[in-house]
Amino acid sequence: MYEKLSKIFYKNESKYIDEYEKRIADYATFHLPLEITHYQTKEKSRCFYVNHTHLAMQQEHILQGSRLIRELMRQLPPKVIEDYIRGKLIDEIVNTNEIEGVQSTRVEILGVYVQLKKSRTPRKMRFSNIVASYQYLLDSNFKNRISSFAEIREIFDHIVSEDLEEGALPDGELFRKEGVEVVTATQKVLHKGVATEGEIALNLKAMIEFLNNSEYPVLARIAISHYYFGYIHPFYDGNGRTSRYISSIYLKRELDVLTAMTLSFATNHYKKQYYEGFNDANNRLNKGELTFFCETFFDILIYSQESVIDELRINYRKLRVLQEALEDYKTLMTEVEMNALYIVGQSYIYNLEGSGITKQELEEECELSSHKMTQIINTLLEQDHIQKIKQRPFTITLSDKMIESVESI
Repeated sequence: MYEKLSKIFYKNESKYIDEYEKRIADYATFHLPLEITHYQTKEKSRCFYVNHTHLAMQQEHILQGSRLIRELMRQLPPKVIEDYIRGKLIDEIVNTNEIEGVQSTRVEILGVYVQLKKSRTPRKMRFSNIVASYQYLLDSNFKNRISSFAEIREIFDHIVSEDLEEGALPDGELFRKEGVEVVTATQKVLHKGVATEGEIALNLKAMIEFLNNSEYPVLARIAISHYYFGYIHPFYDGNGRTSRYISSIYLKRELDVLTAMTLSFATNHYKKQYYEGFNDANNRLNKGELTFFCETFFDILIYSQESVIDELRINYRKLRVLQEALEDYKTLMTEVEMNALYIVGQSYIYNLEGSGITKQELEEECELSSHKMTQIINTLLEQDHIQKIKQRPFTITLSDKMIESVESI
């Protein structure tokens, strides 16, 4: 069993030294151009990780998961894909906030999303910057790599700065200029970020170069850079949200948009292991080994992908049930009524839970006038196929009878 060096140390110190030297000399070891300083002793460690069998298989699992996600997405109509990704985007923002103790709701984030979508000059709302940033991830023209300090600061400004008090904002040229400690609820110091802005810049430069260096396996680069950003801790607050967004940029580039859009969801599920991973990597007894942080990060990605794959498969079966149910209505409904009901059903299955579809969205999807759509909606309401869930904007979803049918898989 492959164990942490820190665990081996407490069992047998002489074996600990031998094991460290063995790992450093191993053919499967990657020696990284990154260094950490252990704050308790000021001892420095050159970072490394061992690409052992389990770690290699995790990476293969993630690559296969991404291929399957893309395959499942190709089975769906463009509007369904758009609805589903929108739901994941909103969940991702709620989860990345929740990990850091920032309260936000899906309804609140959805309201911001809709406002940004419908107006070229949207009014300023709380979370508008972070929503715009995650919307930008969906843009086919988004910049899919980090190449400068200024870009990191720009991400921070958009992701978290609007939610921080004045004293928590960076006071250096781009980053913080004072020291910072990561502490527990009882004020026990777990980690001290890199001390000065000059040192922050040097470490971030090394991280950016490593993240973009194709001589190292790409998933390991993303995982290790995620850890190293947390180690540097360039801001007083907001480091976690900034780091997860940077990781999502590269996950979308190298894998798929849904893996990128569920990183915080899965991290929130693995929150205890996630923070333990940082603590273990910082532990001086582990001498800069990042193998176990990579394992944890990969576990998070695998969980996110498996959750998406399960949901896509279940939702596809629900869509088939809906299609079969509509076959029974062929003689009772017009073609345009059936099409409208099918689109409402798609929205119920793939959209954010409880959000429904607005009358205007339905008009656009069916390419019908407002008057004609009003007639169709009234008919579907009378037949108990749909129900109204909101007056302004007029929003509908499947009726309880139809929901029961769809959920009967």
